[in-house]
Amino acid sequence: MSKSDKNRVRFCAGDSKGFTYLEIVLVLAIISYIVITFAQFIMKVSTGEKTSRDLVVASNFAQSKLEQLRATPFHFIGESSGTILCNSREYNWAVEVWFMTEELGVLAVAPVMTDLKMANIVVRWFNSDGEKKYAMSSLFANYAAANLGGSSLSGRLTSSDGSGISGGFVEIPGTTINAYTSYNGNYKLNFVPSGTFTVLASRAGYKTKAVSVENIGFSENRNNVNFSLPRIE
Repeated sequence: MSKSDKNRVRFCAGDSKGFTYLEIVLVLAIISYIVITFAQFIMKVSTGEKTSRDLVVASNFAQSKLEQLRATPFHFIGESSGTILCNSREYNWAVEVWFMTEELGVLAVAPVMTDLKMANIVVRWFNSDGEKKYAMSSLFANYAAANLGGSSLSGRLTSSDGSGISGGFVEIPGTTINAYTSYNGNYKLNFVPSGTFTVLASRAGYKTKAVSVENIGFSENRNNVNFSLPRIE
């Protein structure tokens, strides 16, 4: 028997030569490669299905949160956050809000309160690839200020003894229209809405007072809307 014949393995009685050990190793290597490749393919398909489910959960939640914000009065739209559980997975969500301004047709974050807000709903979760997130944004306008005209409102804040109150705060609730009083208690509100509304005046150490302004016309300048604030005992 030759040396090559000794290195052959018989698989059946009718096989006069059989396979060499090298051939067996090659066959096993090919089978192992096929099994590993198939397993990786199954894992990728499974991961893709989980990612798709995560995106569906995140997008559905973001859309529902956006609908809630649309039903919320403008001045109550603010930042919030929380956690939801779905399909045994934890999703963290947050609502981010910025006041916006428009200059030359370009939106930018405003340094002060305006009648335009940008709300960004972000949903985050973790999978085998690390942190993932889904975001949805929308603009919200203060429609209560849509009827703003060229009207103005002015007056004076005084204490019970008639002296002017400086640093007092005068506002129209539900809008961004407000002003602080001067050193002698005078104030002026510009671009006030037409119609009937309430004006609030407040100052630390004094009781807050409300005054109803009725039937103010478009481009009307109404004066002498005064407040007398009693001190807090």
